[in-house]
Amino acid sequence: MNQDMKYGYLDETYETICPLGEQDIFLAKNRDNGRIFVKKYVAASVIPVYEKLIAIRNEHLENIYDFAAGEERGILITGYISGISVQQYLEYYGVFAEERVKDYMADILEVLGQVHALGIVHRDITAGNIMISDDGIVKLIDFGIAREVKKEQGKDTVVLGTVGYAAPEQYGFSQTSDKSDIYSIGIVLKEMCQKSNVSADEKLKDIINKCTQLDPDNRFQNVKQLKSALLQCRRLEEENKKFKQAQMR
Repeated sequence: MNQDMKYGYLDETYETICPLGEQDIFLAKNRDNGRIFVKKYVAASVIPVYEKLIAIRNEHLENIYDFAAGEERGILITGYISGISVQQYLEYYGVFAEERVKDYMADILEVLGQVHALGIVHRDITAGNIMISDDGIVKLIDFGIAREVKKEQGKDTVVLGTVGYAAPEQYGFSQTSDKSDIYSIGIVLKEMCQKSNVSADEKLKDIINKCTQLDPDNRFQNVKQLKSALLQCRRLEEENKKFKQAQMR
């Protein structure tokens, strides 16, 4: 089945139920088995990214079931996540325990490391693109503007990203890389702490500051380094709690 035929097949098989709040994203039902999915219409140019992502098996990544490139755009079928985004959680509840902030971001960094290993940059990591499922699993979603790193290219050909989260290089100064996603992770961390009224300790403040350096060379060089720093910060927090509890006895 060629790509155009497959596009038509997926579009027909997954019947649209209703919009999911964002343009070109819909709740859909598989006509054959009645199961619920998410149907997204994406730029055809991003389909090669999903061809790589579908090989990742990680509970912290949205489930990608199928995709196809049409003449003008692509179609993507993903699993429906029953839950809430970090952005929605902050708006509705406004509270994240500091240890939960670190745990969630360490999980996101785990799967982001696999994404980067495939030569893919997400480019749109925001509080809205990190979901927390009803069973408490944090998931990275929406690779609609992701791109494959091209070593011979000096800068991105198209300027994309969410204002406030996008790294400076995403505005045409140089090519985006895994360090661009690290910048966005730092912004999300900062937002989770500020809106949750979490009094971030000095170690966590240092991590956020290093993530969000304007010069990519001054940031963590990969997500493995960042995750290690976060987990070390988490261990110190646990040790401090145990010490304080021991003093109270």
